Amino acid sequence: MKRLASLALVLFTRAYSQQICPPTPAWSLCEISVPSSDPTLLAEFRGPNHRTFLIASFPEAGARHLRIVPTEPGTWDYRLISADSSWNTKEGSFTATASDAPGYIEAANVHHFRYTGSKQPHLWIGNGITHAAATASVANDAQILALHKAGKTIDLSLPPDADIPLLVARYGALNITWRAPAAAEMLKQLDRYKHPIEGVNYLIYHSEDGDVPAVEHQLYPLPLVNDFGSRLTDTEGFRHALWRTSLDGAYPDSPAPNATAAEQMRHWFTFMSGTRHWELEPFFDADGRRALALEGVEYIVYVEQPGTVNVTVEKHNYDVAWFNPLTGEAIEEKKNLKSETFTGNPPDASHDWVLHISREGHKAGMLKSYKFESREVLMQEVETAKVPFEIVEPSGDTISLKKPGAFSAKLTRETKAAKVIRFVWTAEVTAEGMHYSIVGTGREGQLQIPPGIAKRFPASLHLRLEGLNGVGKLYSIDRTYQLVP
Repeated sequence: MKRLASLALVLFTRAYSQQICPPTPAWSLCEISVPSSDPTLLAEFRGPNHRTFLIASFPEAGARHLRIVPTEPGTWDYRLISADSSWNTKEGSFTATASDAPGYIEAANVHHFRYTGSKQPHLWIGNGITHAAATASVANDAQILALHKAGKTIDLSLPPDADIPLLVARYGALNITWRAPAAAEMLKQLDRYKHPIEGVNYLIYHSEDGDVPAVEHQLYPLPLVNDFGSRLTDTEGFRHALWRTSLDGAYPDSPAPNATAAEQMRHWFTFMSGTRHWELEPFFDADGRRALALEGVEYIVYVEQPGTVNVTVEKHNYDVAWFNPLTGEAIEEKKNLKSETFTGNPPDASHDWVLHISREGHKAGMLKSYKFESREVLMQEVETAKVPFEIVEPSGDTISLKKPGAFSAKLTRETKAAKVIRFVWTAEVTAEGMHYSIVGTGREGQLQIPPGIAKRFPASLHLRLEGLNGVGKLYSIDRTYQLVP
């Protein structure tokens, strides 16, 4: 794991060719203090393989501080750039030692993450397990540095009045993701480590039922993260939402409401760590139940409501087990599955279960000849012609922003797949140049149109209804309304 080699070493001499930091493990922090008041002071750091970082300084205790995290072992040289001629072009170096730290994270394999150093898969989960949330501010500096030292990925949000260049200088070298979509363009320019940015490299949702990430997983070639349980207070509801979220294809990121729920999050993490989670995609041959699969290798089915489970698989020899999400224990079936269909019931009907069908020996062999991606993930084309549903409400041509009214959809074709359609309603005023807004989920309900969706009235409101059916086919229809105050 990382050890924080954070030094605030004041440079009392202007001729410093000596090492400034002691030997520092790769992916650990080296902090250098320069007794200067020049706000433009920068440093160019160069690693042994000539990878270069141009790092800005920030003020601290009457000096300018530079934070650098070496990404590989070896000698790192640096040169100061300053408007103060007494500091400009001064040079120094330090040594980075070998480390087992995997590096930072980046999006990979369409909907997943991996580490930048080891190129190994990263399993995102919140509540301080692999990720912890924090707000970028000087007041939180000790907390943020402690999380970095502990090897956590810090999901860093920015306050509304943030001095973005200053906060990038202070935290941009750490193990972070940026939760600041409004500042994305500036962050892309300033962040030398190219950390993931919400809305650019990954998407984040706040969906308890999971409908929005389930639908948008089919639309966007980006990893999805869902804060599903911020309002959930009971353990059972939280656990159900946790498993629904992950089997809809999103990574779970919510604070646990109590110690039992936190323990069950760890059960989830332990289970998923034993899968090829970085290749799993939503799977729809599980008789309407939520499922993930790497077809021909591994199938995971969430049995939220106990009953008979039917799953269609590619014909191989599979191990079959039932995972108890309450206790973290697994019960193996006595016989392997050798046919193309599994039919069975969980060990008892008192709670939810997870069915795991996998070729464990084959998975072990895949790891020996390690390859991050064993298949290509293709995004589907949305069907807009033969749509099996229609918009019933709003029925007129006008929608009031003050009282938007109801929405509802009706099936136009009764099929088995259409009976379990998951609906997402979005609205957009194109003339305002803003991103679309989620205004409803489900077959019917009340429209929730954000007050700031339009500044000039009447406006042309584009309402879209997307529906994901039980076999994973995505449909879309549109209507345009006049939006009045």
